[in-house]
Amino acid sequence: MLILNGNIQVSDTGIYFKTSLKASSKFYKDDNSRKHPSLSTLDYPPFAIHWIKLPSFINSDLKTLSLSNFRSYNKILRFQSFIVDCLLFLIISILTIKQRMNAKSASIRFFVYIISGHFLFHLMYDRLDLVLSLFLFLGCVFQIIKRPFLSGIAFIIGILFKFMPIFLIPAWMIGFIPSKVLKNTDGFFCLSTWEITLKRLILLLGVLFIVVFIYLQTLGVKSFSFISWQVNRGLHLESVYSNILLLFSKLGLPVKFNTSYGSFNISAPLSDVLTSISLLVIIITIIVIIVSWLRNHLSNYSVKLNSTDIATYNPDSLIFLYLVCIVGLLITSKVLSPQYFIWLIPFISILSHKIKLIDIFLWFTILGLTTAIFPYSFWDNIIRLIPQQNGHMILGPDTKGIVLLTVRNGLLITLFFRLLRYKKIFNQ
Repeated sequence: MLILNGNIQVSDTGIYFKTSLKASSKFYKDDNSRKHPSLSTLDYPPFAIHWIKLPSFINSDLKTLSLSNFRSYNKILRFQSFIVDCLLFLIISILTIKQRMNAKSASIRFFVYIISGHFLFHLMYDRLDLVLSLFLFLGCVFQIIKRPFLSGIAFIIGILFKFMPIFLIPAWMIGFIPSKVLKNTDGFFCLSTWEITLKRLILLLGVLFIVVFIYLQTLGVKSFSFISWQVNRGLHLESVYSNILLLFSKLGLPVKFNTSYGSFNISAPLSDVLTSISLLVIIITIIVIIVSWLRNHLSNYSVKLNSTDIATYNPDSLIFLYLVCIVGLLITSKVLSPQYFIWLIPFISILSHKIKLIDIFLWFTILGLTTAIFPYSFWDNIIRLIPQQNGHMILGPDTKGIVLLTVRNGLLITLFFRLLRYKKIFNQ
């Protein structure tokens, strides 16, 4: 109740409220970019806009920008997130009951989920990422219980909620291949192995295309203006790439800081290069993860495999693949906002009874450092704004800020490589 009603100073609900007022059908249809350049794009995909505007549908009086309306909007939006949180916890509980887990393993799952949420208490209900986490997890669960169409729908909603899940499609495809090819690698590249997977991929892309076409016809190209927003973003100050530049700045590399596209970014001689190659690095990382995942499967299955797809044959291994892919995305993305760690919570919670204690400790430490970075050290040690006549000058991280970022990102990379080496989790 404290989170639902409290005054969290780092909340984004004010931005969402203004966006909900701005994102009307008139905005999409009118060419107002010349008169109001700041209104020419939205940085949120269509389904995220629906979620942001939902409080206005629940309370039709929220049509003007006022303090009382914002407070009402804030409570409704947080309550929406609270419902999502409960749904995630319910899904984990149902899976735990279905798997007939012992009390110790079940307790570990619930403990990791609850404690992870408490570490990110200031972000859980005041950002959109908890909703994305729900749809990503639903996509995985529906795949496991042989509901491929619903799984595809969940992923489509995730992609149209926040674009990043599109990089998880290769993991989604892997879940549908027959488990028997893990022992007979010659059949891995046969068309028959991938026939069902390709049919489901075509169905997913077909439905995605239809949804996109409907939005383009009804709202126009502005409904996808978020793509240009994401493409043009620079190196986020908290990203691993920026962290590398910050360390080199201590050796004399000139760096500057700016704010654009809703985030604080870094500018340096190599920043444009790193921004340009970030997409390629993401693709290479996903390929490396999948190859490593397959190798661990091949070296650990001692039981007889059959034509059942991997998602059904060994659900934990597929959930693990999603987990490692998301960690890889966080490391290689040019933007690493603290709320992105919410994406991992259901996946790492459901596998917590199989993950080593030291890695659970690493996870909690990463979350603790993330909260220390934002909000507690953000303004004084990371951003350091200096008031000026025409605004503010950004000094960027001091030594303490660089240490916090380096340790957090270093532990995240350490967790990633430790997860890549896991083998016992692939036992049926």
